[in-house]
Amino acid sequence: MEQEIQTDIEERKFIRAIGKWVLGIAGIVFSINLICRFADAKESIEYIQVMGKVVKVQSTSEWTRARGNSFEASSYGVWVDYQPQGDTLWYTITESYSKKLFSEGETVPVLYQKGKVYKAYVAKKDWITRAYLPVSKNYNMPFIISVVLLVIGFLFYTNSPILKWYTHAGEIVIGKKKRT
Repeated sequence: MEQEIQTDIEERKFIRAIGKWVLGIAGIVFSINLICRFADAKESIEYIQVMGKVVKVQSTSEWTRARGNSFEASSYGVWVDYQPQGDTLWYTITESYSKKLFSEGETVPVLYQKGKVYKAYVAKKDWITRAYLPVSKNYNMPFIISVVLLVIGFLFYTNSPILKWYTHAGEIVIGKKKRT
């Protein structure tokens, strides 16, 4: 009986340690995400915003082989024409995305650097910084990953009843409880 209690205490300490590690990783991912967002937001102050027009969207697909499996990977090339303020020339940005984000003829915000009109990017307004950031940098994915890790870490750290239910469900094999 005493050994069973000791094993239970050690198991709880181990589960709590896993929770601490996962919470730490979530904090690191979240922090890096925010630092990168705000760094790009600060840099965007040096850029001028104009509206550009999507003139071409082209899908390309390629068969890729990884770990013995073949799959088709698609990418979408986007050409956006924009005219810097006070300039008579039009410039074109070409960017690639993993999913279709734009349609031909669509008007999109373009930011270009003061004095370097060729240094530009297609932008969208970020919901955290309220600045126009590059569309090519998907800041929401690391944010979602950090939130998921935060929830998982919290469940482990608090030794949640949900975690206990999941662990108990793993002990049941076709209606019979595993022997311990």
